[in-house]
Amino acid sequence: MLTVGIASLEVLTAIRAYVEGEGLYSKGQKDAVYYLWRYAESHAEQDYEAYGASIARPLGDRDARLALITAPPDLERARAGFLAGGNNPDDVGRLIWFFRLFHHTPPFLHEIDLWTRGDAYTARIVQTAEAVHRDPAGLREPGANANFQAVLRDVTVGITPIENEFSATLGDVARQATRWLIGVSTLFATVIATLGLHGIRARRRDRAQHDAELRRSEARHRLFLRNASDGVHILDEQGRVVETSDSFCRMLGYSRDEVMELQVPDWDARVAERGPDPAHGRFALPTRFETVHRRKNGSTFEVEVHVEPFEAAGQDYLYCSARDITELRRLERAVLEATTREQRKLGYDLHDELGQELTGLSMLAASLSAVERAAGRPAAERLSEIEALARQAIGTCRAIAHGLSPLTYQGGDLVRALEEMVRVQGAGGSTHCRFSVAGRAPLRLAAETADNLYRIAQEAVTNARRHGSAREIRVLLEIDSSTVRVQIEDDGIGIPERKKEEAGMGLSIMKFRAAMIRGQLSIGRGRRGGTQIVCTCDQLRDVHGQSAINSAS
Repeated sequence: MLTVGIASLEVLTAIRAYVEGEGLYSKGQKDAVYYLWRYAESHAEQDYEAYGASIARPLGDRDARLALITAPPDLERARAGFLAGGNNPDDVGRLIWFFRLFHHTPPFLHEIDLWTRGDAYTARIVQTAEAVHRDPAGLREPGANANFQAVLRDVTVGITPIENEFSATLGDVARQATRWLIGVSTLFATVIATLGLHGIRARRRDRAQHDAELRRSEARHRLFLRNASDGVHILDEQGRVVETSDSFCRMLGYSRDEVMELQVPDWDARVAERGPDPAHGRFALPTRFETVHRRKNGSTFEVEVHVEPFEAAGQDYLYCSARDITELRRLERAVLEATTREQRKLGYDLHDELGQELTGLSMLAASLSAVERAAGRPAAERLSEIEALARQAIGTCRAIAHGLSPLTYQGGDLVRALEEMVRVQGAGGSTHCRFSVAGRAPLRLAAETADNLYRIAQEAVTNARRHGSAREIRVLLEIDSSTVRVQIEDDGIGIPERKKEEAGMGLSIMKFRAAMIRGQLSIGRGRRGGTQIVCTCDQLRDVHGQSAINSAS
């Protein structure tokens, strides 16, 4: 019964992988155009090599698709293609089986058609690049440079609507997959388990050379930038906008002139938590992060931002590319909420219905065994065995119900559920686990929020015991009138920085759950040398003076 739940998480993770893969594919095409443009002007091999690295991504994805539509599919070739396309190695297996499972559905067939149309533009880029590389000087012939620019301009303009349609169709695929999963979970009376700009780094050049190149290519770069599908914007060291794409202006609802007068706090609702790092003269930002942008009319929307620092004319700049993920997050929340509801229902059915029936069976077997034993009949031993098996089944049923929906098993009480989880994790082992509650405010959390907080804490404690070599784990639940904070701290070996960057399945699921409840998750070094994981989320507004869902007295 847990298989469908695991499959649900895998499907949602595969959908997320396809969303990221689409971004890598389109970025590879546009980066290839950018570096090919630079090579045509500089004739520098490093620019052509950068072009080759960029075009390898869409070419790799094309090879993977061709390998999967052959009969029989060439799985090794598909794996190699997805890896060449820059996809995370942990996601490649999911990409392959998701394609094989859903490629015959109408939305995915349309997705493959868009993919194929995008490959045609990739082929034009490759053909143009090979011609230019064979004879770079040929661009100086009359009309040759104009034809070259026209080809790349057509490619840049042509791929944008394909990318937009690809993203929209991918949403249809996600919705169809969600409906399929819910249908399967209903059929088997089970529950779906919870889920869960690269490459631009300018080389240092002679200042006069770089300024001359910047002036010559300014018009071409602006054309490329203005037609970008993502919300591209370039910031100087003070956080001021020095260039922006038209799509970023539309995203925020400002005119281009208005955007050029803005600074990051004007549109990023969370910038205060990240600000520039004066000690390094650079922006204290990860290369990829999620945040919330604010439109001119005051409304907000979630975005994923890719950033890359670069230097031009001795000045530091930040290249930023923002993608609206509102629809993706809505779909993810819908799947997660459906999963949680089904888990809660199945846990209730197992504990309160099947458990009661098994209890009745055990009592009946015990009663018949006593009657048979009093009569001296041999059937008494068999009936005693049935009673023992029924009691064992009751214990198994309750354990499964608790694992599926711990909060339901504890009557929706988050405090009791965390306390029981910590007690079970620390029982019979070498790791001492402690749980405490701070604050006297009542808990006002939606059931899905409380469930996700519990799962984050459970994952963190499990990781500390299994992988962190922790001798002591402390779980603290802090409650005040507006926020709830769960802190898990251990004295183990900690998480290496490389592991944080790679973000394994456990860390990825915790980050995903925090995003689903619009919470803030931080992972760092603890005060005692191990790992400290903190998740903070808002309480529901208490409009009647009473808590909507109160699991703490």
